[in-house]
Amino acid sequence: MKTQLLFVLLCTSIGMFNIIDAQNIRLPEIEAPEKNFYNLLEEQKIKFPKFNNGKIKSVKRTYNIYKNNRVNVTETEVTIFDRNKSITEHYYIHNNEKFDDFSSPPIQYKDSINGGLRIKIIEDETTYKDYIYKSGKLIKYVENAENYYQIENVFKYNANGKLIKRYAYNFDILEDENNNAIAAAKTMNNAEIATYKEKKISEKESFEIWEDIFNYQKIEYQYNLKNHLENYLYTLRSYSTDSLKADINLEKQILSNFKELKVNRKNLKGEFQYNEKSKIKSFTLSDIKSEAILENYNISYQPNSMTILGKFPKPNNAELILKYEYIFDKFKNPISIKSYYKLGETFVLDKETLIEISYYKD
Repeated sequence: MKTQLLFVLLCTSIGMFNIIDAQNIRLPEIEAPEKNFYNLLEEQKIKFPKFNNGKIKSVKRTYNIYKNNRVNVTETEVTIFDRNKSITEHYYIHNNEKFDDFSSPPIQYKDSINGGLRIKIIEDETTYKDYIYKSGKLIKYVENAENYYQIENVFKYNANGKLIKRYAYNFDILEDENNNAIAAAKTMNNAEIATYKEKKISEKESFEIWEDIFNYQKIEYQYNLKNHLENYLYTLRSYSTDSLKADINLEKQILSNFKELKVNRKNLKGEFQYNEKSKIKSFTLSDIKSEAILENYNISYQPNSMTILGKFPKPNNAELILKYEYIFDKFKNPISIKSYYKLGETFVLDKETLIEISYYKD
C-alpha cells in the first residue's frame, strides 16, 4: 500500500510509472479505484509533465528541501516540448551545473503479425520491445534484451473493452551449441484478474511469484448510490512455493494446498467520504483486525488550491501530522506544492516543488 507516499513525493526523480519508452506507449492497467485519493496528488503530472493539460511548451520544476526554514538542497529539472507534446530537450540543474538527460528516440517501425498490428521499438543492438495490437487494444508486450532476459505480458478484455486479465511471463535464457543466447522455458510470474458487475469493477485479484514466495492479493469494492467508491477491503496472503504446479496458471492454483507464511498476512479497509460536489473530502486506511487507523487524510478545496492534512498514528500514542498545500494554474495544472510536518503546535516547511509552465499560443 502507499503508506506515507505524500511524505516522499515532492523530491522524487523520474521513474518508470508505467511509461515504457520515449514514445509514451503505456501498458494498460486494470482499473484501480482504490487509488482515487492518491490520484489527487497529481504525481503523474509532476513526474511526467507531458500529461499536464493544455498546449505545454516547457515545464521547469524546482525541488527544494528545507532545513531550519532555509533551503538546504535544491535541484531544477527542465523539459521542453514541441507542439505535438514530444520532448525535444530535457536536463537537470544542480549547483548551477547543467546535466543533459535526453537522447534521440529509438528506431520504431510498424508491421502486421497474426492479423494484428505490431509496433517494434529497437533501442540498441541487443534490446527491442514489441507491442502487438488487435482491434485497437494492446494484447501482448514483449521485451527482449539479448543475453540477459526476455519478458512477456498478455492482456485480455471483456466485451465492454475493460481489461480483465493480465499475465506476465519470464523466459529462461540459455545458450545454444554456438553460444548464442536463446529464450527457452516460459514461466508465469504474475497474474491479475478483475471482475465487473454492472460495468463497475467489483473485485480484483493478484497472484505473484517472488523468489520462493507466492503472494495472493485481493481487493473487494463497494460503491454508494452515486456510484462513488465508498470502501474497499484489501487482503494479502503469502505462501511457500513448494506446492506450486508449473503447468497450471497462477489464478488456478489451489491456495489451500499451500503452506501459508502468516507473518505476511494483511487485512485492510479503505474508506472514502465525499463533499456536496462529489469530491473526496477524506480517506482512511485501517487494519481490520485491530481496527487501528494507519493513514487518515482530510482534503479541503479552494478555487485554485487544495490542502491535505495527513495523520499517521505511531506507537505510544504518538502521531505524525503532515500538511500539503497545492496551487493550480488556470489549466488545473499544479504550479506549487509544499509539504509541512507538525512540530509541537507549529507546521514546519519540509519540501516544496515549484513548477513554471509555458504554453504555446494558438
